[in-house]
Amino acid sequence: MSEAFCQSCGASLDPGAKFCKSCGSPVPVTNNYAGQAAPPPQPAYPVPPVPPHAYHQPAGNGYTHYTQPEAYGSGGNAPLSVGQYLGMMLLTSLPLVGFILLLIWAFSSDTNANKKNYARAVLIIALIGIVLSILFGAALAGMISELFYEFS
Repeated sequence: MSEAFCQSCGASLDPGAKFCKSCGSPVPVTNNYAGQAAPPPQPAYPVPPVPPHAYHQPAGNGYTHYTQPEAYGSGGNAPLSVGQYLGMMLLTSLPLVGFILLLIWAFSSDTNANKKNYARAVLIIALIGIVLSILFGAALAGMISELFYEFS
């Protein structure tokens, strides 16, 4: 068995090493420990030709023009104007009517996505406010009842 040496620095190579432990240069496959020849290269598979209709150059100046979905322009997900937001806020400030409108907007399937998200956010904030007010009210009632108990 013959010992292999690095072609770059001349250091002794370990059996089956792919890099020299001294200088780090790659070891050629033909310079392996057993002296075997390199394995034959794998056959290259032909790349299928691209059909001419798979890609075409955009017309005009080369820029791609993106169009909005149909629902965007028809009001399905169109952005709300400032006036529409102000109207929604004024309507939701009415005690019973506002709550009913929020429920309709939040859970209706044909409502604008922006209005639906706004209604859901307002309902979540209202629910958090109710839970916190119940907790603070219970704590305050406990403190007040403790004060009355001490003074009686």
